[in-house]
Amino acid sequence: MLAVVANTVLIAVRSRVQELAVMGVVGYGAGAIAVVVLCEGLLLGLAGGALGVGAAAAALHLGGFSLTSEGLSVVFAVDAGLLAAAGGITILLGLAASLVPAWRAARTPVLAALRGG
Repeated sequence: MLAVVANTVLIAVRSRVQELAVMGVVGYGAGAIAVVVLCEGLLLGLAGGALGVGAAAAALHLGGFSLTSEGLSVVFAVDAGLLAAAGGITILLGLAASLVPAWRAARTPVLAALRGG
């Protein structure tokens, strides 16, 4: 999942090179541009995580999945701790996947970005 989110953020940054360069011309520093890209990756990770966790919770709830062996039955269920852990993991994945694209966007020279966009 890290590679998928990183690839998506990298493509989004590459398609908006000129927009990010204009932000640099207007006065945004390299750190501010990196923060914009990191926030985009964070939101992408959260949206994907929310959809995935929601679909998994619905499948577990509607399917009533369980394992039974030798009289012992284990029922799969979603609780608040699992949802919190999944949310934390999606936040970390979104941020981790955005590190390289944010670094690249912040390090791209403004003039080269405006010319080559």
